[in-house]
Parts: sequence; structure tokens; C-alpha cells
Amino acid sequence: MKDVIVMTENIWFHWERNATFTPIFMCMEAWGQPTAKYWGVSWPTTICVWKNDIISWNNKNQDFYEMGKILVENFLKNGWGKFEDEINETAIKITKFMRECNPIADMSEHELVRKFKELHNLWIHWFVLGVTEPPGVYGEKILEELSKDKKNFSLLTSPIRKSFSRREFEDLLQVKNDKELENHAKKYFWLHNNYFTTETISKEFFQDELKKLREKYSDSANYLNEVERNDKELLVEKEKIMNQLNFSEREKKLVTLMEFFAWFQDYRKEYTMQMLHYLDKILEAIGKIHGLSLKEMKHVLPEEILNNKIDRNLIRERMEHFMVIWDSDRAKFELILDTDEIEQKKKQIFGEKQQTKEIIEIEGQIASKGRLKGRAFVTMSAHDAKNIKPGEILVTSMTSPDFIVAIKRAAAIVTNEGGILCHAAIVSREFGIPCIVGTQNATRLIKNGDLIEVDGNHGFVRILKN
Repeated sequence: MKDVIVMTENIWFHWERNATFTPIFMCMEAWGQPTAKYWGVSWPTTICVWKNDIISWNNKNQDFYEMGKILVENFLKNGWGKFEDEINETAIKITKFMRECNPIADMSEHELVRKFKELHNLWIHWFVLGVTEPPGVYGEKILEELSKDKKNFSLLTSPIRKSFSRREFEDLLQVKNDKELENHAKKYFWLHNNYFTTETISKEFFQDELKKLREKYSDSANYLNEVERNDKELLVEKEKIMNQLNFSEREKKLVTLMEFFAWFQDYRKEYTMQMLHYLDKILEAIGKIHGLSLKEMKHVLPEEILNNKIDRNLIRERMEHFMVIWDSDRAKFELILDTDEIEQKKKQIFGEKQQTKEIIEIEGQIASKGRLKGRAFVTMSAHDAKNIKPGEILVTSMTSPDFIVAIKRAAAIVTNEGGILCHAAIVSREFGIPCIVGTQNATRLIKNGDLIEVDGNHGFVRILKN
């Protein structure tokens, strides 16, 4: 397998959406020195800016590629069986923690801080293991070169393990009575959780969703059987393409490794969304003791909780405008609160903002085939995305599992960011809707309500005249 890809030096991965500080910073903590100790290489230099409840997370694609190359080559050489065992062992520890975490409301401050420390340690290790994005960037570039065309690439990078969104969807379709519906709600109560807010989903919500599903899939058993047949056909098609392209055993192993990381990225989210529920409960309880709201508590540093140094004024400054830089070369964090300094740093790092030319055709990467026209629903918020109407096209920066209500209604998906392992790529294939990812600027070029065409057969989004 030849490493022939040359990436542009100054192209940035850019993730933007609603998010509070504390859970995101805990990810940054994990991907710093703990990741360097575990993997021998830290997460690349990262620039995060919070303003008006929106986070902008930035890494250079070239840095992702270089880190991904190190990790992928290690897995291809040594395998990943033991690594998958450690993932599952850690998931068991997280489940045990969650089972033993109730009732939080009755805990003293000392007990709450102890629980926070336990959750913080689990979170750190979960995200040390969960460095899925860099291998995805590297593997995607190699497979794109090997695949020869977009159709082959889309098929080769299709995941073969079910996402938890699909498992929930299939489980719900098979609910037969009120007791089963109640158990379903207990199992999947966390589906709408994200880095900004959490919500305990009621049985009534799932009851309403089930009613809509039964209207859409009147013969659910036949539909589920058809989905299973499609899964089997995908495996056959993948093998056929690899044989036609004369893939070596090492190249076939890379395809299998990317399938594994597609599964793990989704698995990482599944447990993260559940941990977010308990993180919010613990922070809310500590906040009540200090006279602070949950939202205020979600702007503290973990060390401030552990050392009982919670500063109300500092929290309020962070809630207005805040920048965190992880400098991988110096292995240290830089925290900036001053707005002028933040803007100066942004110009220094990203350069002056370029004017965008009028574009009516936007190129991206095929995540799921198909072609259709519809009105664009443009949003960065999973909460707002729930207002999408059936048949509209979801246009956003990146989807995550809390977008699933919108995805079930959307006719297609278009994202700024993402690759073969991203959430939109996985679920769009599972739900059979066209999807284009990695457009870089769809949310800036497409306006809410625009008539657009998503061409998942050729990898374009076209802005049509109304």
C-alpha cells in the first residue's frame, strides 16, 4: 500500500455547534498528555473558542493526517484485538459507575466531588482510547486514492456494524406493549444528550415516535428483513470491489480497520452521551451548594471542582468569550479570556478572513448515494433541528446522535465537516437517505429555505433558482 497522499498544509478541520466548556475541556485534557503517554503521540495543536454558547473547535487537517498515519500503521502492524478488549472493559467500568451513581441528590459535597473525580478519570481514559478522528482522516485519504472513483469509495467505507441510533430504531419498531415501551425509554433515555444540554426522554416521546414509525413502515417485520438483506449485500459488494481493484491483504486490512473505527466512533458517543447525563446531575448538585446554576457549573475547570476553587466571576467571564489552545509542541494549555487578545490570536492563527465568492455548486464527499431536491433547513443546533419538516434537507456543520430526530424526518443531509467515520455518514446509509459531507462551507453558502439539490451519486450540492 503506497502512501502517496500530499495534503495542503493550512487546511483546517472546523467543528462548530452549541457546547458548554467543561465537557469539551475534559476531552482536551484527555487528548493532551494522557494520550501522548498512552499512544506515544498527543492530539495535535487545538484551538477552541467559545462565544454566545457556540464552540468553534479547530485542528489542521495535515496534523490529523500525521497523527492518524502513526496510529493506523501501528494497528496494521500489531492488530487491534487487545485494544477492542480494553474498549469493552472500559465500557463495563462506565456502566458500573452509572449504576452506582444514584441517588445523586442525597450526596454530600464531599461525596459529589468524589463522584466527579471518578467520572473525570473514566472520561479521560475513554477519550484517550477514543482517538478516532485522526485515523479516519488518514485512512480516508488512502482509500480515496485506492478506490479510483466516488462510488467505490462510498461502498468501501460503509460501516458494517449497526450504530446505536439504528439499534434504537429497530428496537422501537419491535415494541409490542406498554411494558416494552417503558423498558425502551429506560434503555435509551439519553438519546438527545449533547455537550450543551441533557434531557431525560420520556416514554410518551417514544410512544409518539413509534406511532410515526408504524405509519411510515406499516409492515415493520418485512422492512427490517429488507434492511438485513441490504447489509449482507453490502458485504458481498465490498469484497467484489476489493477483488476488482486487486487490493493487497494489507489494503483489505485497512478497509477492515476503518470499519472498526467507524463502529468505535459511534460506540464512543453512545457511552459519552450517557456519561453526560451523570456529569450534569453531579455539576447541578454541586452548583446548588455554591448558589450556581447548572449552566454556570458547566464553565468550570475540573481542577477547580477537585480543589474547591470555584470562582463565580471567572465563570461569568468564560461564559461570555473564552479561548483554549492546546499547544502540542510545548505540551501545555493556554487559556485566554480577554476579547481583544482572542481576536488577535485568531487572526494570527487563521489569517484574515477571505471573502467568499458566489457559488451555486458545492462539492463534497459522498457518504450515502441518492439524488433529490428540497428546501434547506440550515442550523447548528440539534435542538432547533427538531423543527425540520419531513422532506426538508438538513444542512449543518456536523451531526451527532442528538440530531437523530431531525435525521429521521430529513430527506437528505449536507454537512460542512466529516469523513468516512462521521455520524452523518454512518446514519444516512443506515436510514437510506442521500448525504454529502465535508463541503467545508455549506452552512455559509446555503440559506435557510433555499431550494437545493443533493447529488449523492456524484458528490455535489447545487443551489437552485427558486
